Amino acid sequence: MSVIKKTVTGILSLFLLAGIVAGVLQYKANKSAIAESSDPARFKKQMKELGLKRKAISNNPNKDVPVLKIGDTEYTLEQFLDRKYGYQVSDPKVSLDKITDSLKRQEVLMNEAKKRNVYPSKQDVKNYMIQQRKMIEESNNPEEMEAYVEGLGITLDEYWNEWAVPQYERELAMINAGKSITEDIIQGPTETPKEFIQRKDKAFKDFMDSKTSEIEMEMLRQDLI
Repeated sequence: MSVIKKTVTGILSLFLLAGIVAGVLQYKANKSAIAESSDPARFKKQMKELGLKRKAISNNPNKDVPVLKIGDTEYTLEQFLDRKYGYQVSDPKVSLDKITDSLKRQEVLMNEAKKRNVYPSKQDVKNYMIQQRKMIEESNNPEEMEAYVEGLGITLDEYWNEWAVPQYERELAMINAGKSITEDIIQGPTETPKEFIQRKDKAFKDFMDSKTSEIEMEMLRQDLI
């Protein structure tokens, strides 16, 4: 079984439905769309290409320029392109609306994590990353992560100890927020497990759709995106 099948199933099931996977962890988000690929060599190549694209962003002279504002948060060109490239692995013609919608949903969950006092501590993030690294290294396809990191031009230790920390922090905050939200809006199961999951997913999606629709967005530099 592909590592993404292990990591995404369950942990991110709520977020898959909410349409924000690309805003969680870039590596896992990209793998999820084609986790069961019958051509692992092709996917390994795609992961390296993604790493190379991500590395190129850091050399863009406009990388720190804010290109859009969602709620109270300004997103730089680097953050926007990071999201765009992640989607393009499985959707080369991803629309601007899809990208901005995922950023809006990220904004909602990050705000909810802080509001509900479930934002992870540094130790929480460290423990979570240790768990995720172990899961990937013990998977059947650790070379896919290795290809991605090779494209980034860094070592695996540099990736896990420094480069990916902000992404995992964001991911864990969103997971914690999602759990807190569903616990508040959904009571214990009174139906079959399948029906309960469907009801929980719908309630979470409705919550996210409502909150997302309330967020204002302003394009600051559309000429760059």
